[in-house]
Amino acid sequence: ASDGFVVTNTITGKVSVGVTKEWVGPKAKSVTIQLLANDKEVSKATLTAETNWQHTFDKLDQYDKDGKEITYRITETSIKGYDSEISGNVAEGFVVRNTNTETVSIPVEKRWVGKAGETAEIHLKADGQTIASQTVTAKTNWEHIFKELPKYDATTGEVIDYTITETPVNGYNTTISGTASDGFVVTNTITGKVSVGVTKEWVGPKAKHVTIQLLANDKEASKATLTAETNWQHTFDKLDQYDKDGKEITYRITETSIKGYDSEISGNVAEGFVVRNTNTETVSIPVEKRWVGKAGESAELHLKADGQTIASQTVTAKTNWEHIFKELPKYDATTGKVIDYTITETPVDGYNTTISGTASDGFVVTNTITGKVSVGVTKEWVGPKAKSVTIQLLANDKEVSEATLTAETNWQHTFDKLDQYDKDGKEISYRVTETQLEGYTTEIVGDILTGFRVINTKISKTTEESSTNSLNHPTSKKTTKKQNDISKLPQTGEKETSILMLLGVILLLGLALPLYNKLNH
Repeated sequence: ASDGFVVTNTITGKVSVGVTKEWVGPKAKSVTIQLLANDKEVSKATLTAETNWQHTFDKLDQYDKDGKEITYRITETSIKGYDSEISGNVAEGFVVRNTNTETVSIPVEKRWVGKAGETAEIHLKADGQTIASQTVTAKTNWEHIFKELPKYDATTGEVIDYTITETPVNGYNTTISGTASDGFVVTNTITGKVSVGVTKEWVGPKAKHVTIQLLANDKEASKATLTAETNWQHTFDKLDQYDKDGKEITYRITETSIKGYDSEISGNVAEGFVVRNTNTETVSIPVEKRWVGKAGESAELHLKADGQTIASQTVTAKTNWEHIFKELPKYDATTGKVIDYTITETPVDGYNTTISGTASDGFVVTNTITGKVSVGVTKEWVGPKAKSVTIQLLANDKEVSEATLTAETNWQHTFDKLDQYDKDGKEISYRVTETQLEGYTTEIVGDILTGFRVINTKISKTTEESSTNSLNHPTSKKTTKKQNDISKLPQTGEKETSILMLLGVILLLGLALPLYNKLNH
């Protein structure tokens, strides 16, 4: 009391410190939380699922004995495999977040179906968000492993959904299989579209329509009907170039067979296919050989198709001078037009050839015997010569030519280049006559081989009267013979006197002729 009293008021107050446990990843069975007051542990609590992972440290002194406000914080006994993060304060409460530190590695394999590309860009996504990318090549063996990846989402605590994508590769389809735990396979299958064109060609008459089948690896994939309205063409388009294994598909075409036609298919996918249908109709062409005149020993016949020799045949008497060219295509394989078949013959020496008929009716090859002859004629005079004479050439008794003979022609002429045979192959008979020459008798001797001699004999006045009949009718060899025959018959009276006179005239002429020739020369 003597010293006085000191009355001390010490501030008081109570506080509560709340703590909540959050998990990123799987939860542990329990955790231990320590409460520190000014960095000294003053309490602790075990949090479990049963406590809903929460606890409140309550009725805690707010101030120490010196009246200073106590600083509260919490710690946690560490848990293997987890990172711990503490946030918050006394007023709002503390949050202890435990994040599972487990990681994963995700292998990715790149496969090519078909020809491999040069590179591929692989992208790793975590819950749909790209978090990494990697280029793989043949040098990386088309593989990559994404390593040390968090297994759990730091926000949600859920297992992260890892997926793979790829930057599109032109000309390839991409398929991705697998899982993050087993690894992913990114498969690029070569792609491409092709078109297959087909054109129909006809050799011969066209059918109304044809059916074309498209085969993919020998299995029918499509078909089309071609007609005149489609211009006998069709294109199978938007066809897969490769199968599911990346192998190029082999396309070809077939055709439903058409009766009476052979089918030939050529071409390829790149250039298109051509289906050529050839009409198989055939023809037979009979050929008959005829001779006008003496027949030859043989004849060589040639069959031509549109001007080109395609077959030859020798015919003889043994073949009855006949032959039939059989099984010949009716239509040209290139143009499709009816083939123009004709016949020719190897020339036969001494014959002219004429060919008649048609391929449909048959041909007749006629050989007419030919030959040329020359007929020579020489004029001879008995007595004075005339200035000229006219000689006629007769063929089978019909005049075909004439010639004038004079001293300038040396009283000679040759009718040359004369047909030896007529149109029926019979040998022509040639002879000569002479235009009547007044005052002369005419005698013609000789033949084609040796030539003809026309002898003109001058008639004297003393015999002119008795030979009038002879002068009016030029004497031929035949006439002379007849007269000679007559002279051999017995004669009496005036007939005998005439004969004697005629003989006298001839005798006088015989004596005068040498003298006359001497004077003229």
